[in-house]
Amino acid sequence: MEKQFFDVAIIGSGVAGATLAAVLARHNVKTLVLDGGTHPKFAIGESMIPTTSFYMRSIAERYDVPEIMNCSTLPLLRDNISSMCGIKRNFSFVYQRPGEAQNPKEMTQLPVPNIPYGAEAHLYRQDTDAYLHAVSVRYGAVVKQRTMVTNLTFEEDQVIIETSQGTFYAKFLVDGSGMQSVLAKQKGLREEPTRMKANTGSIFTHMIDVAPLDEFYKKGDLDIPSPLHKGTLHHIFDGGWLWVIPFNNHKDAKNPLVSVGLQFDHKRLDKLPFDINLPPEEMFAAFLDKFPDIAKQFANAKPVRDWVKVNRLQYSAHSVIGHRYCLMAHAACFIDPLFSRGLAITSETIFSLAQQLIDATKENDFNVERFSRVGDIISKSFDTNDRLVNCSYIAFRNFELWNAWYRVWTLGQAYTSLRFTQVLSKYYKGDKEGLLQLEQHPFVGSLCGDLPEFQELFDKVASILEAVGDEELDVESAITRIYQLYSEIDYVPEQYELTNPDRHYISKMDGKALLDIVEWGTKIGPERNRKLYFDMENSSSGSLTLV
Repeated sequence: MEKQFFDVAIIGSGVAGATLAAVLARHNVKTLVLDGGTHPKFAIGESMIPTTSFYMRSIAERYDVPEIMNCSTLPLLRDNISSMCGIKRNFSFVYQRPGEAQNPKEMTQLPVPNIPYGAEAHLYRQDTDAYLHAVSVRYGAVVKQRTMVTNLTFEEDQVIIETSQGTFYAKFLVDGSGMQSVLAKQKGLREEPTRMKANTGSIFTHMIDVAPLDEFYKKGDLDIPSPLHKGTLHHIFDGGWLWVIPFNNHKDAKNPLVSVGLQFDHKRLDKLPFDINLPPEEMFAAFLDKFPDIAKQFANAKPVRDWVKVNRLQYSAHSVIGHRYCLMAHAACFIDPLFSRGLAITSETIFSLAQQLIDATKENDFNVERFSRVGDIISKSFDTNDRLVNCSYIAFRNFELWNAWYRVWTLGQAYTSLRFTQVLSKYYKGDKEGLLQLEQHPFVGSLCGDLPEFQELFDKVASILEAVGDEELDVESAITRIYQLYSEIDYVPEQYELTNPDRHYISKMDGKALLDIVEWGTKIGPERNRKLYFDMENSSSGSLTLV
């Protein structure tokens, strides 16, 4: 049988593998995709954030693969891929105490503005992944489903890939699979134990007949700008949190399902009002029994697929780049679904990795050094996410501590959204090199990679939370110190009311609020930040609006 040679082989045909394959094939890189399963298939990682949306659009523009843009907003998803996706207008965090009614004053929210061309989405992954898989095939990628990789051999000038469907040869291997990565196992890349500080487990499924939480509050009870059911809902409590991600939350929705997942902190097992050793169905029932207001939301709910249980979510790799391979995103690491950063890290990795692979193929030069930036994106992003998540679980111990801590995350989200808007606006005005600026930010892996002051603030606030976790600092002192740090900075729009503990959302994110923020940035804010975030002469930040 004639040997089958490829430039790049990719393990995994989910969103990571399929998107990368589509880009490479579009640029005449002979690409092979191997997957042990077949589409459509169940996957989590369903909640988009602005970073994911902007990177999907940026990948589409940079590499001239317009189909990928269809994954960036709900209207494009609905019109071109699937009517089964939900809308995401906000991140909402509802604080819960065992045995008590929920206090409507104990909520925080980050409203999500429309990026150009519409709102963000809750991805129904079996549809979006199957679509991206088909796009990769259309551009010329060779896809082998139901094909298990059994052995990898790395030679000087090629990788030999033995599978259940035969042997293939490639110049470079990308593993875009997940925790069971054959590359990580064969190369001994897994860290044992993991370096990650977060230590959490999860049970999750899809359900029907989950009620919108808003229905259980009286009119005027909720001092938040966006309805809870219009976004990703997080019920948070000391020791864990529950995600509620509806696909049925807008007028055009055709999907009755709601994604549900309960996370628990192994460091706070003595605080959990349920036994994590129970089977998932019994564990969820025990959880609802202790939280009466959450139980109302799930009074009629029924799972439509078997529960999945993962005792420890975190894993990591000590190295993600090596001779003729890249261990990408979730094949390398995983932290926790909190803040939905997994897809964002994946999309940023593809944005950078694709160009390196295109150039390496043209030059027949796959030197490890050319992929060093990609390795930093993956490793440092997951390290940052681990610190963010670990500190958040510490903050879950007390609502006011959470209320203080979550603000540094919202600030990073807000500035990152402004930054992406500037870059894309300039791109559409003719600055075709502008997208490359996304790879130039100095703080790789940061929540806000262009602003030194933000990184300094994040480190200081995170250190305060870690001191609480180590029992070196009491909660009240920690809250005081965090707000003191906020009061000392001059680069935050006054409209965010960062130092006001009674304000539980960063901004309404409607047209007027955003224009006020931009006016502050152009007329009052520090000069050093204007070029990055408020350069209205060369861009149009006002295009970020809610409709």
